[in-house]
Amino acid sequence: MNFDRIEITKESPQKPEKLFRAFTVHPEELSLEKLREGLVPGNVNKDDPTKIGDGNELGVYMSTNPAMVESAYAAGGYSIEGSAIEVPRHNSANGSTNIIRLPMCGVVYEIDTADLAIRKPEITPALQGVHNNGFEGDEWIADKVPADNCTVKKLILSEYANDRNRMEVDVSGLDDEKFQTAIELVKEKFAKKKAEALKFKEFLESLPEKERFKDARLLKMQYENQGK
Repeated sequence: MNFDRIEITKESPQKPEKLFRAFTVHPEELSLEKLREGLVPGNVNKDDPTKIGDGNELGVYMSTNPAMVESAYAAGGYSIEGSAIEVPRHNSANGSTNIIRLPMCGVVYEIDTADLAIRKPEITPALQGVHNNGFEGDEWIADKVPADNCTVKKLILSEYANDRNRMEVDVSGLDDEKFQTAIELVKEKFAKKKAEALKFKEFLESLPEKERFKDARLLKMQYENQGK
């Protein structure tokens, strides 16, 4: 999918009726209560509490482009604690590695801006060229977003952006019972992935180093055929 890229301008566009935000969490931390909460700023700059980590103005960042928030913030989650399992170094399809990545859960929100005070953020000069992460659309921020203005639209379980095996669950309009069922489906899929990763870790630990560095395809076949 291709997106037009734009330059940030000094123009003040009309306040949009809907905005979108996404972030990634560890699937084991998902709960109905947590996802029904409002949104507050995260990643505060330790040297300046009025800024976020990259130096831009502190606030809850939202976008007019739902595809951008999904692409940039609802996939991967490599920085989340527990997003990878350390294993003996071995050959993989992506080269030598000592970790197995686990899928994290992206949460995509739709924000109703009615009665919500939003503004255009102050972007540092160094980051103005990547306004809205280079995607079409505009960024807006709020000091916080009350729960009544937030609706969770999707849960996306994936290991990385463009993961062909990702699990995407549309939760828009679900009542609490069905929403909880969706959360359990995500957790169940994650648990299976984690269990498989731990099983593969045990397999690698049983091999001498030389065996672990054979061709990745042969290593996988050996793992799949063990015990047959």
